Amino acid sequence: MTRGRSRCRALQAGTYTITVSLSGFKQSVTKGFKILAATPASLRATLEVGGLEETVTVEAAGAPLVQTQSTAISTTVEVGQINNLPVQSRNALDFLAGMPGVVLARGRA
Repeated sequence: MTRGRSRCRALQAGTYTITVSLSGFKQSVTKGFKILAATPASLRATLEVGGLEETVTVEAAGAPLVQTQSTAISTTVEVGQINNLPVQSRNALDFLAGMPGVVLARGRA
């Protein structure tokens, strides 16, 4: 069995349709694949013998990739994300420190 791996970094949170295809195999399509902010995700796709095209397509469902009306960076944080933090504390600032574009200004004692 041959394994192919692909990484897509810095995807915005949202719902995606993942299409995997390779020459000589049938295409695999996964709809409704959810990406949460600051949460790694993986998908295992199995290709069956049969197709003749080779493409990999990742499309956002419903949300635009670039928001042009504002320069603000925002995200939705769910309670489960904070509860599952790989840190000892459940301090919201520890969570925010790992978010893209966040710079924490900590005062000195």
